[in-house]
Amino acid sequence: MIQNKRLRNAALLLVIVAMASGSCAKFKLKSKKPRLRKPEYLVKKQSNVMIPMSDGVRLAADVYSPVGLDQAPVILIRTPYGKGISGYDKTVNLLVRRGYIVVKQDVRGRFKSEGEFYPFIHDGPDGVETMNWIRERPWFDGRLGTYGGSYLGTTQWFSAPGQEIGAMHLAVTSPDLREVMYTGGELHLQTVYFWSVMMGGRRFNPLVAMKLQRLDHYAKTLPLDQADDKVGRDVEYFNQALDPAEIMKVYESVNFEDRYSQVSAPAVFVAGWYDMFLGPQLSDFRKIVSQGQGKARDSILIVGPWGHGKDGVMEYGKEARQKNALGPAHVLSWFDYHLKGIENDVPSWPRVRIFVMGENVWRDEKEWPLERTKYTDFYFRSDGHANTGEGDGLLSEEPPETQETPDVFIYDPLDPVPTYGGNNLGLNLGAYDQRKAEKRSDVLCYTTPMLSRDVEVTGPIKAVIYAKTSALDTDFTVKLVDVHPDGRPINIQDGVVRAMFRDNDPESPTPVTPGEIEEYEIDLWATSNLFMAGHKIRVEVSSSNFPRFNRNLNTGEPVPGATRAVEANQVIYHDPDHPSRIVLPIIPRR
Repeated sequence: MIQNKRLRNAALLLVIVAMASGSCAKFKLKSKKPRLRKPEYLVKKQSNVMIPMSDGVRLAADVYSPVGLDQAPVILIRTPYGKGISGYDKTVNLLVRRGYIVVKQDVRGRFKSEGEFYPFIHDGPDGVETMNWIRERPWFDGRLGTYGGSYLGTTQWFSAPGQEIGAMHLAVTSPDLREVMYTGGELHLQTVYFWSVMMGGRRFNPLVAMKLQRLDHYAKTLPLDQADDKVGRDVEYFNQALDPAEIMKVYESVNFEDRYSQVSAPAVFVAGWYDMFLGPQLSDFRKIVSQGQGKARDSILIVGPWGHGKDGVMEYGKEARQKNALGPAHVLSWFDYHLKGIENDVPSWPRVRIFVMGENVWRDEKEWPLERTKYTDFYFRSDGHANTGEGDGLLSEEPPETQETPDVFIYDPLDPVPTYGGNNLGLNLGAYDQRKAEKRSDVLCYTTPMLSRDVEVTGPIKAVIYAKTSALDTDFTVKLVDVHPDGRPINIQDGVVRAMFRDNDPESPTPVTPGEIEEYEIDLWATSNLFMAGHKIRVEVSSSNFPRFNRNLNTGEPVPGATRAVEANQVIYHDPDHPSRIVLPIIPRR
């Protein structure tokens, strides 16, 4: 019975990874349903068309064509998850039956394609060569679009600069690998470990998926560069990712920072408040509308209450479950307008549409971040006993005017604060009850009094803390929490900083002086949440959130081979000279 259950769960994990780009499909955007054109064609499929690359490697593609149509616009989908996996079948069928050709391709080194797979490195050149191959086909009518989410979205990004693409549809994805992998100089361990080990072979392995159900256990392996070996795989990408300088050097050839200005295709950006790509994807949107060429500046942003998979404890009501957008009809309308020139409602789509959690409604906006935002400081206050959710920590708009006793805790790397939800991949993601974490003495809690009115927080969030450590290196974590009237503290967003990378350059560490007070700025990405009257706003401060982020062993030794851990005495200051605080984007309510 247990073995069968584990096999079922392993199969589910395989589906989660393979279908991560469709994870937001469980939540639908409420709006007038895009009118779905009647199907006109039957579908024919040509399997395993081998497309030659300039280095001799051949990439396998399935070509879906409308029967009886000699030429048509082409939608290109490139995936590492297996072109035969059924996740996009409904959308592919819908597009082809309405006059599109769809080319669905395995990326290099995966499934039926030849060559060696290394994440992201080959996707730009291979994508461009595949597009050139399409342009030479007699059935191509000159209009090209790209589609897909997660890794399928990065394949769109890396092949987009300088290319004539009519439209892109990008869900939960980003080409900013630096921020996808590292935030505040700290590795997104759960995401990188889970994904890289699952992708460590040419195909998925259910036995590996079974082992990864105990991810917390394997992620504690020391040295960490043996964690992949513990589940039966030696993954070069994972081992290199443990060293930020090494992995960023590997990815220098795909650094996208200066390439947004070379993109001309308009895109739909579908993001999620609990998605692992949220922070960099919001940055991508801002850059493309300000730096992109031509119609790229007409791109639109949709952000919903989802993550990279389905998990968590919160329900967001029928507003989040309407079955009329982000699905195939929405995709069809986008491509119809930009590739076929069909007049529809796309020109009336809002530039930005966000789901406001708590209030549980969709709202149209004109820009991101919102111009009417009032960035407001909420200061940490206490008498030196903010430890646990029952401590005396206060979150106040009033700054400290006199000396206050700092808060102290001991961070033990061998007993890190467990992860309860957040912007993770595959497991343990989304909104979770934080009461177990808040029982720990190494978690400081700063809480507002019960709110007498609704407070909307929508936009980018950051924290500024003044801290002292006894260690040669350490981490500080900050979590924004919505405390419900029944006492449930639900995570809204979180962030981390590794002390030696406090200058936000994971390739150039800045030494830490034990016993010296330092200022740390922590990026919590963004959210949209209505803290309703009767609720409380809380901030948790600690030094670990494991395995969401890699734990710091406090020794300053390189991560891959480190085995020695020491405790750190942590001091958080909140006085006139050291006003530790969180900066919340408050939206005035009518």
